[in-house]
Amino acid sequence: MTLSSDTVTGPAARPGPAPGPDALEDGQAPVTVPASRQAPASRRPAMRIGARVFTGVAALVMLAGLAAPLWHYDFLAPQYPEGLSLSIWAYKLGGRFDLVNELNHYVGMEVIDEAAFPEFRVIPAALVLLALWGMMVAARGGVAALEGWLAAFALAGFAALGDFWLWLYRYGHDLNPRAPIRIAPFTPRLLGSYSLMNFSISGYPGLGASALFAAFLLGAAALVLQARARPGATARWLRPHFAA
Repeated sequence: MTLSSDTVTGPAARPGPAPGPDALEDGQAPVTVPASRQAPASRRPAMRIGARVFTGVAALVMLAGLAAPLWHYDFLAPQYPEGLSLSIWAYKLGGRFDLVNELNHYVGMEVIDEAAFPEFRVIPAALVLLALWGMMVAARGGVAALEGWLAAFALAGFAALGDFWLWLYRYGHDLNPRAPIRIAPFTPRLLGSYSLMNFSISGYPGLGASALFAAFLLGAAALVLQARARPGATARWLRPHFAA
């Protein structure tokens, strides 16, 4: 039998893989995707205008913590019917702390002296730095910068309250054993009213502390506003609650 030249002898040829849809034909130039249509590189999410406004206002409100007392203590007793007041600012003491020191002497408490508080130098600097940081976040920052600023704000607030409580504990426990009047060690209340001998004492936040709390709420509102506008660009713990 005679085979034609077109007849294939030997094992059958196995077909190769079919050309894909991107395969180029002979003589066709490769296709390039313009840079404007390529997938954008990962970048930090930008803040919306509303969140920037809230953050900027929060940073400005923080400065009110320097212009008003942070905390107050009022002392009422029969011998002082008009009452005595002690105010604590970010950088000084106010009110009649001279008379309060005289009363503290009788029960063995330490003298309240501004020079003994390094916080009066640290707190103003910390408030100014946090306010400047907040303004920078409002002007150029992203969501991560806003979250970092709020975290630092919260940590500074808790640290200040903890330091305040430690000072109160020290003043109520480091009593002079030779004082004319002996009292049991105690911790003056940070917030609320209590009695010491014939005095009724009340501690409560001032306008400065209220302004700082309002500033933090404004910053948190900026984060919530950002989460509602762009939930995918905000912290995971906010997404389930504020997803669009």
